[in-house]
Amino acid sequence: MDHVHKDLEPRRSGSFSRISSTNSSFRRNSLILLGAGHNEIDDDNDSRSVSEAGDIGPREIHSRRYSGSASGRSRFSFEILSENVIVPIDQHSLHASPASPHVILHGKDQNEVGSFLMGWFGPVYKGDISKFSPELAVGLTTGYLGSLTTFSGWNQNMLELSVDGHWVYSAFGFLLGLFLVAYSFVAGVTTAVSFKQAINKTNFCSKSCFSQENNIRYQSILIVVMITLLGSLWGVSAALLKKDFNSDNSTSHLWFGCIVGPIGVWIRFYLAQLNGKGIGRRELMKWLPFGTLIANVAACCIMAAFATIKKSVNGKHFDVVASGIQFGFCGCLSTVSTFIAEYRAMEESEHPWRAYVYALTTIIMSFTLGTLIYSVPVWTKGWS
Repeated sequence: MDHVHKDLEPRRSGSFSRISSTNSSFRRNSLILLGAGHNEIDDDNDSRSVSEAGDIGPREIHSRRYSGSASGRSRFSFEILSENVIVPIDQHSLHASPASPHVILHGKDQNEVGSFLMGWFGPVYKGDISKFSPELAVGLTTGYLGSLTTFSGWNQNMLELSVDGHWVYSAFGFLLGLFLVAYSFVAGVTTAVSFKQAINKTNFCSKSCFSQENNIRYQSILIVVMITLLGSLWGVSAALLKKDFNSDNSTSHLWFGCIVGPIGVWIRFYLAQLNGKGIGRRELMKWLPFGTLIANVAACCIMAAFATIKKSVNGKHFDVVASGIQFGFCGCLSTVSTFIAEYRAMEESEHPWRAYVYALTTIIMSFTLGTLIYSVPVWTKGWS
């Protein structure tokens, strides 16, 4: 990634700082994420900032215009849910058929696409979108992009390789996957900055684009649209699930995943409150995003558990439910786009070693627990 950093270096104090100045409360995270100079920020704030670079849960909403209001919280609930119901469909369309050892690339497309878009709607445009609707900004990043990318699916694919003895492929799969999503995120940030500079030069979008004068009207329209979208998507998913549940249609688990997926992203959203908090009263290791870490590891364990149960239980209906939970709930509980945003923030901070510790901690914990939950029973029982 060195040549990418060199290309971005001349612009760090210029265009990147101008972006951060327009992003208000998101400025601190953007400065860290984009590598701008921050000598005036002490180590304590730096540690908290890198941990909060990806997501901070409800604190993101409470710090905005609708802080403390019931209407703001309910508006966000509908937006993050409705943004998320359609995610399993997008995941399904980006999946390739796994075939060992080619499974090493299985699911990488969605992680790369999601990480690239996170580069756009995270550090560059999140602040601008928040001027119009903080809930929409978090719904796009935490809700949609956080769920479009799936760490649990990535981990399970590597477990499938290791259980068949392809340990080298499994290790290489993690390295290659991390490399691809990191570069996708950098590419997203770079192209978004270039696009924003071009727009600013043409004055195509003035400040009125995100004028708060129109917020009440637009927010009212947005909440109606989101409620309608949420109800429609859930209704269609339930109807299609009922239709296909007793048939041989292979998409039954997809519709069940659409129903349970929002529950996963909602849990992850609230776990994100732990990011930047540290451990104990002294807030030790506040640089580590514990919320994202817990969400990813928990999702990997649940996915591995259902994969193990599916090996021992023969039943079409159970397979539909189990696959739907794996694909929808676990896929949306875990995230790669938020993970890579936090990883890049640490890599650009004054302590880049933290990025590698964070990545290794997430991967080793997920893979080790997954091995105990899935691989060991497969080996001992002789399941194919």
